[in-house]
Amino acid sequence: MDAFVSQMDAIVIGTIRSVVDEGTLNSYNEADNARNIRPGDKYSSGLPRTDYELAVDRVLLDDESITPGKSITFRMLGEHGHISSFPSLMKMPRIGDYRLYGLGRNPDGESFGLHSWWSQFLIDCPTVTHADDLHAPVEFADASDTALFIQEIQSAVARLPG
Repeated sequence: MDAFVSQMDAIVIGTIRSVVDEGTLNSYNEADNARNIRPGDKYSSGLPRTDYELAVDRVLLDDESITPGKSITFRMLGEHGHISSFPSLMKMPRIGDYRLYGLGRNPDGESFGLHSWWSQFLIDCPTVTHADDLHAPVEFADASDTALFIQEIQSAVARLPG
C-alpha cells in the first residue's frame, strides 16, 4: 500500500457524472504531436481520449486542488464506451460509475488521469476489486471490506514523508 500511495498525486472516491469532451491526444507537447502524425493514421493527431466530469465525494490523498463536493476533469485514453482487451477487458468509465481512483495530475495542469488501469477500484460491492471485467483481486492490501481498504490507504497517506 505504501508503494501504491507514494506514486499518486491524489486518491479520491467519486462518481462519473458526464462526458465533457472527446478528442485525441498524442502528447502534451505540441511539437511531439506534429512529429508523430503519420499519413493514414486513424487518429491524425494522436490517441483517442475522453474527458469526464468526476464528482468527488471524498478525498483520501489531496494535491491541494481537489475539494469534496466539487468536480474535476478526469481524462482517460480511449473512446467513451471502448473496451480494451489487454491485460483483461478494461472498460472505459460509464456515467454513474462510483469508484476509488488513484490519480496523477496531467501536464496540462487542468485534468487528472489514472496512474494506471490498475489504480481504479470497484468499492460498491462486498469486496474491493480492480475495475476490470474479471474483478481482479487487490493483492497489495486487505480488500475484503471497503472501509478497511480505505483505512489502509489513509494509514499509508499518514506515513508519507513531509
